[in-house]
Amino acid sequence: MGSWNEYKKTMRAEPDAFALARSGERDALLAALSAFGDLERKNASGYSLLMLACYRGHPEAAEALLNRGADPDTCDNAGNTALMGAAFKGELAVVRLLCERGADPARRNRSGQNALDVALMFGRSEAAAELAARLRAPHRPVAGFLAAWGAALAEIFTSKRRTEWISRKA
Repeated sequence: MGSWNEYKKTMRAEPDAFALARSGERDALLAALSAFGDLERKNASGYSLLMLACYRGHPEAAEALLNRGADPDTCDNAGNTALMGAAFKGELAVVRLLCERGADPARRNRSGQNALDVALMFGRSEAAAELAARLRAPHRPVAGFLAAWGAALAEIFTSKRRTEWISRKA
């Protein structure tokens, strides 16, 4: 191989549809689907077109893929769903869309987390509130949780029992 162009010909490139899903170019993505094949096809990282559109915050592209039959519960190799990706990024419009189109907010990844757990872990309070309402789960914003936890620790360390325990150890 003598030139860069010759070498590039040997590289396995990802189909254009993946780039179009990332960019949210809905019309171009729909045009590319006929040559793409299986709508649930995944790239080398295990992401479907729907997952990429959702993660990047493109509700129009995600809706178009769902209208074509994309699985709203599609997941990657670690069991993370498109809904978890949207929750991670705090993409409220996408979270709502996926839930309305049948994504299961209770579904768990291999680490045992659901979309609500992911939203809470990354401080995505609006997405967490939406998911909590759909799960009918109690929702405590992360800041509120941390404040409550800090208050509980402060109470433990300033309580009379703690003071008595320290005195006995001395």
